[in-house]
Amino acid sequence: MQWEYFFEFVTLDVSPAPSPELALPDIPLSFTCAEALAYVAPDAEFSNGEIGICGISGIVPAVVEENFTQCGGTITVTWTLPSADNCDRPAVMQTVTIDIAPAPEPVIDLPEISDLTCGEANAFVAPNAAFTNGETGVCGISGLAIPIVENNFDECGGTITAIYRAPTGCDNFVEQVIIINVAPASEPVINVPTIPNLTCDEAASFVAPDATFSNGENDDCEISGTVGGTLTRDFDMCGGTMTIQWEIEPSDHCGSFSIIEIISVTVSPAVDPEITLPELPLSLTCAEAATFAPDAEFNNGGIGICEISGAITPTVDADIMGNSGTLTLTWALLLCNGFERIESVVINVVPNEEILIIRDTLCSNETDAVDLTQFESQITDSTGIFEYSRQEVLNSSDLFISEYVEGSGDNKCIELYNNTGVTVDLSTYAINFYFNGSSTISRSLILSGQLLPNDTYVLCDDGIDPSLGVAADSLFGGAFYNGDDAISLSNNGVEIDIIGQIGFDPGAQWGSGLTSTQNNTLVRNPNITNGDANGTDAFDPAMEWIGFAEDTFDDIGMHAINPEVTVTPLSSTVVSVSDGDQFIVEFIDEVTGCMSSTTITFEVRDTSSTTLEAIVCQGETFDFNGQVLNTSG
Repeated sequence: MQWEYFFEFVTLDVSPAPSPELALPDIPLSFTCAEALAYVAPDAEFSNGEIGICGISGIVPAVVEENFTQCGGTITVTWTLPSADNCDRPAVMQTVTIDIAPAPEPVIDLPEISDLTCGEANAFVAPNAAFTNGETGVCGISGLAIPIVENNFDECGGTITAIYRAPTGCDNFVEQVIIINVAPASEPVINVPTIPNLTCDEAASFVAPDATFSNGENDDCEISGTVGGTLTRDFDMCGGTMTIQWEIEPSDHCGSFSIIEIISVTVSPAVDPEITLPELPLSLTCAEAATFAPDAEFNNGGIGICEISGAITPTVDADIMGNSGTLTLTWALLLCNGFERIESVVINVVPNEEILIIRDTLCSNETDAVDLTQFESQITDSTGIFEYSRQEVLNSSDLFISEYVEGSGDNKCIELYNNTGVTVDLSTYAINFYFNGSSTISRSLILSGQLLPNDTYVLCDDGIDPSLGVAADSLFGGAFYNGDDAISLSNNGVEIDIIGQIGFDPGAQWGSGLTSTQNNTLVRNPNITNGDANGTDAFDPAMEWIGFAEDTFDDIGMHAINPEVTVTPLSSTVVSVSDGDQFIVEFIDEVTGCMSSTTITFEVRDTSSTTLEAIVCQGETFDFNGQVLNTSG
């Protein structure tokens, strides 16, 4: 049997399985630039929750779109389920946008720059500086910052500002600043012109020159210019010094004090004057000689402060026997160097009947007393007044310093003088130096030998220039004095004469000009016969010393004094006689036409006698010891 099968098909509509849904991974909402640079977007899963043939599931890769730079931006992540995987239904798409922050700002690695001198600042070039934000790729910001330099300095100092700017990549920049201190330029130095020693005439018309100054720098650090000199004259016809000072004011060199340079120029004495004698007769009568003493003129031809001129009255020495002899006129002019220029003329005195010269002698062994009343009857035909006095020449109490030489190099000497009237043993004497204001002795030079009356003793530095020809009694090596060191002469440890002020440093010297203790020779004034034993009082050389130019040795080894003389009026007309006594009897004449005065001087000596001399006018008599003498002899 053949079976015949009949089939009937029924078509059932089956609807599509549900569309799958995308299951997105956890995605951050923002990143740093560096995180964004390293970010890898994860895949997304999809599923419709069905199984079997109806199940639709799988993985959808992420599609990343980067829209960021150094300035930030976004990352867009898209997951798309294609329509083919969704039964040709429309594709399923989901998108996530992640915000990207800007990259970090770069940091500038500033160079270390120390403070600068003004000269260094002039040549200063600020170095470049590296900058970076430490990132890489699109997030990296790095490079070199070229500084902008602002100079805010001059010769007085100031600052340099270096401005470094680094871009952030976002139309902006970061800025860092270095401020460098600039010290003031170096102080200028005054270039003092060389000025030689001047004569008195040159110094009188001298005008202080300008001096230049400079600190040796250039550009903004240069301090230079010209400054005028200020002149101070401290000299006269006998020389001295001129001081020239140049001063840069604080405002001219950015300082708080003035810069000063001072030099001292030695001015030599004016030319010594010449003595012009008056017209003199070849002879005089005895009467004319009694009053003859014409002045002489002197002049050195200088002008102004350098002029030395005037008139000199002569000293008169009458050597007249009877009524004839000679009259010696001596004009002595004291020069600036302490010596005298002397002109002397001898004029014959011819006899006449108007003058009578009387002489007699008196010795100490003739009597023990002198009756001064006898002289009241010596001139019997004139009226007048007799005055009696005792004259005594005083010796010094001890040795004293008579000359001080503080010359160039080792040309240094001290001279002592003996005016005591006796020979002195020098073994108890010393010369002491007080260096640099010391109040105690820095060095002592012990002396030796004998020093005769009215003689000198010279001690010198052993380095003295031999060409000077100084005949020193002693030479000493080692440290010697300068112009600011006090010096004393001591006897048995007791100071008897002092130059300077012990315990005080005057700076460079005591005194000024030629009469100072530096670079000069000082000779003791002839009127000084005893030392200055006070070493603590202020010292002014001009009070007792005569100054001479540096390296003057003309007087070394000899010294002249004007001895101190006391004249004591005698109230008694009878005085005792002793060896060395000197008496003066002076008759003050009140009659015109005769000598204005007559002086008789005698001195008592054991071993000699002194002549008594008087000049008597015509018609008068001279009575000595009861003997009346007249014009006939």
